Amino acid sequence: MNAATGEAMGKPLAHMLPVNIMHFCRALRRADLPIGTDKSLLAVKVAQEVGVARREDFAQALAAALLSNPAERFIFDQIFRVFWRDPELLKRLMAMASPLLESTQQRRPQVSRRAAQALSPPTPPQAASPRMTQVTPQAFSATQVDRHRDFEDMSLAEQQACGKQLLQTVFADVRLLTRRYAPSRQVGIFDMRRMMRATVRGRDALPLYRNRQTKTPPVVLLIDISGSMATYSRIFLHFAYAMHAHYKKVETFLFGTRLWHITPMMTRGDPDEVMRRLGQQISDWEGGTRIGACLHEFGQYWATRALTSQSEVLLLTDGLDRQNTDLERDLARLRRRSRRLLWLNPLLRYDRYKPLAWGAKILHAQCDGMLAMYNLASVHDLVGTLAKKPSR
Repeated sequence: MNAATGEAMGKPLAHMLPVNIMHFCRALRRADLPIGTDKSLLAVKVAQEVGVARREDFAQALAAALLSNPAERFIFDQIFRVFWRDPELLKRLMAMASPLLESTQQRRPQVSRRAAQALSPPTPPQAASPRMTQVTPQAFSATQVDRHRDFEDMSLAEQQACGKQLLQTVFADVRLLTRRYAPSRQVGIFDMRRMMRATVRGRDALPLYRNRQTKTPPVVLLIDISGSMATYSRIFLHFAYAMHAHYKKVETFLFGTRLWHITPMMTRGDPDEVMRRLGQQISDWEGGTRIGACLHEFGQYWATRALTSQSEVLLLTDGLDRQNTDLERDLARLRRRSRRLLWLNPLLRYDRYKPLAWGAKILHAQCDGMLAMYNLASVHDLVGTLAKKPSR
């Protein structure tokens, strides 16, 4: 039972319901859901009309009044069940609030940290005692814990910290030989043209050389922003921003139900401002997904401008797409026109994962490699893979 319900125990139901709904909306706001005063007042009116006789109808009414995005329903359901008296979830929530209890659990808690952080009361700062210092597992090395923690299990503050760490990613200096030659001081091919020009101008005909130029490989990023990929794509965009700073040529695309070319936005401005503008301008963020249609659009309109035979193509998606007869053909064409096609799949965090979905089967057969992408450690593994020579 929460504090608001306990305080209002003796009041009539007509007075209890608006008070508890206001506290419930406050918990949703702490979970970073956009719940304003207008939505809170609307929720009170809707709840009074529907009543609390049927729990499912009451939950649906509040969700219809408060939510504006289907992706917010997951956090809403968890906070709703905990707030409106679910004893089992309250026990797990209390266990998550204590780092010592959390470390002894063998199974993954079913309450997300975002919901736990929203429902836990704010702790006032306490003065440190010189005689006694409380040590918890989180006090040893927060960076080490964050490296292996799933992005989905992190609080909003931890996700923001991960984004800042990814902006400082150090990439290996991979250089590819090009077909162009340039004057060089190192021993290589004799540059007869420069030597003859020096002789005509009366200079000493010293041996002059030229060698092939090198460049960093171009990169193409295709990032799934559907509802099931929302958390991973949002954090991975910070990694994409770091790639734009390191590599000379990077093309970034987002896709859900449509394909979005966002390279001009990624090359200028503050990263936080870029993320904010992307959320405002892209209409199908955290919506549905049409992998086959979006990859077909990329191959038809963008492949000639964005792809070269030396391009590294990184495809971040879970592969959950309805059957599309063109997906296999488009992936095969994308693989032929690139240096390497890597599938970054968050579902690989599960040990027993198998690509059984139709889209996942095609991706597994056509891509050059499949890497997990769900925490900081997996991102660092990707950096190491990019530094290695591809083998098909």
